[in-house]
Amino acid sequence: MNLDFRFIDSLLLLPWFRQCGLSHNFSFEVCQVRSWKEAIDSCASIEWENTTLEARNRLTEYLSTKWSSRYCEWNTVTLHVKAKVINPLTTKLWTPFAAQNNLPKTFVDCIEWDILAACMETEYCDCAGIPCFFQALLQVYKAGHFPCGWTSNEYPKGKLLIF
Repeated sequence: MNLDFRFIDSLLLLPWFRQCGLSHNFSFEVCQVRSWKEAIDSCASIEWENTTLEARNRLTEYLSTKWSSRYCEWNTVTLHVKAKVINPLTTKLWTPFAAQNNLPKTFVDCIEWDILAACMETEYCDCAGIPCFFQALLQVYKAGHFPCGWTSNEYPKGKLLIF
């Protein structure tokens, strides 16, 4: 597996959500929302769901057509990542943060989806040419922000919304 323990440990050490509401420069275009309410409204929107679904579909489609033998491992890898990465982070970090800040389950659901997909991109990083949308989102999380939406209904056109 390409998903090693150093990668998993690095997720535990991220400054999760410490920069929300503060400006930050990224190597790609972003627009900043101004409040948790705006961030939650955006991450719960059908536009954001469609954007992340389209990005995930591009990843799985690419793997299934270009790397079909590796793609056959997808479900096994997903179960492993959920058990070793997503569930512990949800329990230790994301759910407590949501409770402390009175944020809905949608907040945790979005993070789980994003980080699971970033882990899958990491797992398949040796497959030349894979799309890496969720690695870009992971950079936003690493900077202490929350990626929460997209400015356009036509991904990949548009800008990433962050808090």
